[in-house]
Amino acid sequence: MATTRRLRYLATAALAFTAGACGGGHAAQQQTAPPPLGRIPSITSLDQVARPIDTYVPKLDDEKKLIQARDLVIGQCMRRYGVAYSGGDLNGMDTTATGYHRATPVYGFFGTDVPASRGYDRVTQLVPPAPQSPEYVGVLTGVGHDGKQASAPTGEPVPAGGCAKVGTAAIGGDLPRPDEHSLPGGGPRVPATDPRLVAAYSQWSQCMRDKGFGYADPMAAYLDPKWVAGSTGGSAEHGKEEAEAASADVACKKATNLVGVAVAVQSAYDSEYIKSNSAQLAEFARDLGERLRTADRMISGGEVG
Repeated sequence: MATTRRLRYLATAALAFTAGACGGGHAAQQQTAPPPLGRIPSITSLDQVARPIDTYVPKLDDEKKLIQARDLVIGQCMRRYGVAYSGGDLNGMDTTATGYHRATPVYGFFGTDVPASRGYDRVTQLVPPAPQSPEYVGVLTGVGHDGKQASAPTGEPVPAGGCAKVGTAAIGGDLPRPDEHSLPGGGPRVPATDPRLVAAYSQWSQCMRDKGFGYADPMAAYLDPKWVAGSTGGSAEHGKEEAEAASADVACKKATNLVGVAVAVQSAYDSEYIKSNSAQLAEFARDLGERLRTADRMISGGEVG
């Protein structure tokens, strides 16, 4: 079966990095004094990374519960139109959840849990889903093969958006991302110009130069286009140079404690964000909690509608 390749985290990381560097309300923060740091932890492995904002971020188990409830509704809806639903998948949510701390716009890549042979792990090999009949796609999406409103095998017209829209509405809307970008306002932003980060980047950059790699900051290494060259087909291969660069990158982060400094900086901005967005975060948590309770009721009943 043919395979495809997918860029992991790249668009989100690049956009978030730009947003963090350029502004919003946090640009004004940087015109005064940056928030003071608490204790700077010594971080040498990914499982040591923890931030105050993590409390509010949707968990992968939340995603799985919402998907299970959504799929119950989609399955029932499709049966009404004479089509059996084969079920959905996590659609990359597992990758987002596990990669939430592994690659960030603040400290770049820190994949201590990833084999060195996979380099920056920005490209992964995926097997596309099995092709489905036009009738299946029409009932699921509401769009026929001619681009017009689909008709079910029973002859009934399928409503706009199809059963997928019905399922999404039943769980209260689209799935929340299991990372900080799902939070109000897109979550906390950390300016790349924060002087504590600038100093840490400088130390890391010197370490990388000593190892033969010239990058000004960790995101420049992580986003080097060489690591995804020709990423539109074939297998997900990681070359020797990528593996060596990623290994040097992680080693320099450990040697300079860049991730420890970065997490301390992130935590300082997290605390400011939490304080200034307490009402919005409480509303976000209530909404997610209600969606999960609704999903529990749907799953325990096995049938909906």
